[in-house]
Amino acid sequence: MIDAPVQARHLLITEVNTRPTEQEFIEIHNPTSAAIDLSTYYLSDDASYPLLPGNSGAGPVTTVNATDWILRFPIGASIAPGQVIVVARLAPGFQIAFGMTPDYGFEDATGTSAMVVVVGEMTNMNITSGGEGLALFTWDGTTDLVTDVDLVIVATPFESIPDKTQLSVDGPDLGTSASQYLPDRSTLTMLEQVSLGTSYKRIAFEDGNEVQLGSGNGQLGHDETSEDLARTWDTKLTATAPTPGLLHTALAP
Repeated sequence: MIDAPVQARHLLITEVNTRPTEQEFIEIHNPTSAAIDLSTYYLSDDASYPLLPGNSGAGPVTTVNATDWILRFPIGASIAPGQVIVVARLAPGFQIAFGMTPDYGFEDATGTSAMVVVVGEMTNMNITSGGEGLALFTWDGTTDLVTDVDLVIVATPFESIPDKTQLSVDGPDLGTSASQYLPDRSTLTMLEQVSLGTSYKRIAFEDGNEVQLGSGNGQLGHDETSEDLARTWDTKLTATAPTPGLLHTALAP
């Protein structure tokens, strides 16, 4: 059952560009009426991201592939109400291609804040053009479980979004018992691969397009694995050139 529309209440991934490499970026929008501290927010393209707390606890632990990564926003980072921010893979190439400075980058560059590499090797990281499962999530650094914020699967991924049903993790808290994630519906479908020179863009909010009954692993109990991406993102036929920092007109206030 998909709930009736309500006001957007958490951050959203709103655009992804996967090629060419020097132009890769992920765009994030704050549709709420309040500023949000990003210090506990993470981005990842690896299916083992839900195991992150286990890396500093009793496990199980993340096992990322060679080009995969888990990144955290730097301490003090924030996003204002209504703001759109851009995280680029290669800030210098992004600046040349789009004539603007990204807000954050996988690596440091002039005018760009560097993301903190939590898991992964900087020289190998990328946003795979052949397809990625991308996760925006939050973790306070002490509890056993992470909290999904937004998930998207672009094209046919080497690794997709994991099903956390029955997955248990023991993180760095004082307790010695593992905590278990709630069941995921895992109905998130893959977006068709868009043509070179175009990007993946969100065209609708989640409200009314995913289960929001308070029984999921996402913020406010949303089940981010249930979003109907066919309704909330554009298609291969409607995809247009990248517009980093600018919301799709369907989302603009």
